[in-house]
Amino acid sequence: MPKLQNTEQDRTQNSKMKSSASLPKQGTDDVSESISVDQMAVSVSESPYIGKYAEPIATPNSKGGTLISPSKRDGDDVPGSPSVGKNKILKQEGMRQFSKKFNLLESHSSPPFNSNFATTIADLSLNQNNLNITVKLHHKFEPSAKGKVGKFLGFDKSGRSANIVFYEKTMKLFEELMEGQYVKIAYGKVKLSKKEYSLASSKYDIEMTDANNITIMEDNKFSIPFEHKSIKNIIHDEEIGGVFDCYGRITTSHGSVIDEASRFSFIIEDETADVEIIAFDENSKDTLKAAFGMEQKIFAFQRLKYGTFQDKPQLIFRDGSEVLTRVQNQQFESFMSDTASV
Repeated sequence: MPKLQNTEQDRTQNSKMKSSASLPKQGTDDVSESISVDQMAVSVSESPYIGKYAEPIATPNSKGGTLISPSKRDGDDVPGSPSVGKNKILKQEGMRQFSKKFNLLESHSSPPFNSNFATTIADLSLNQNNLNITVKLHHKFEPSAKGKVGKFLGFDKSGRSANIVFYEKTMKLFEELMEGQYVKIAYGKVKLSKKEYSLASSKYDIEMTDANNITIMEDNKFSIPFEHKSIKNIIHDEEIGGVFDCYGRITTSHGSVIDEASRFSFIIEDETADVEIIAFDENSKDTLKAAFGMEQKIFAFQRLKYGTFQDKPQLIFRDGSEVLTRVQNQQFESFMSDTASV
């Protein structure tokens, strides 16, 4: 029995000795190095230093001191992970792409939204952003008095037209673009135009807020349509603010021409009726005066706005309207021939 007791004590003592032997001795270099590595790993993995500035982080080193990490770093000090704010190339590229991405995000929160790409003016819908339309910049309107808004009348391959509108940030591009150029438009924003100011066949403006959304294209040979309507039908429809093409002979009889400081007007007639054409701004008045002064008396008129004054119908000639000496139109050619023989 005493022998068994001694055996139990021996086992207990041996177990304690083995446990004690497995621990590293206090004060050795092994202990110091082990703690340094572990703490270093924790300080790196849990470091809150992400942005431009951060609080200094104290890290133990192998000699018992501490290493202080910098509170500010250069943008390119980590190969393969440059700072967007400090790297000029990254920043410029990101800013260039910002408006496109933002327009896409904004379009999803601006109902109604058509997610399909519009490839013609007829495809346009209110608040649409996804565009892939090539247009001919046919007429460049005079910019606003303060030079903060510019506008082109643009036609697509089907002959439909819309206003292409530029604002402060894209006015430099507006000034550089010229009539007759073809451009492809992507990610413009579609809005309803103000009918009283628009000469477009569609009811929309395409607003250009980013110069990167326009690409100059090669000649696509778009033809600007002349969509003749007789004077009688224009008057009969009484579409106030409507935009019409017509032809007519200038009447030079006494009282049919008015030249005043505020307006210039004359009467035109076709086979069906007659109507007054009137201009108010200086450039439009000069264009009508030039046509009146020519030997030719029959012209084709494009984009005249219909209105009335004291119940009298009139066609208003304004910036964007045109007087053409010739058009490929069978009725126009016939009227020219019949009138010449009279």
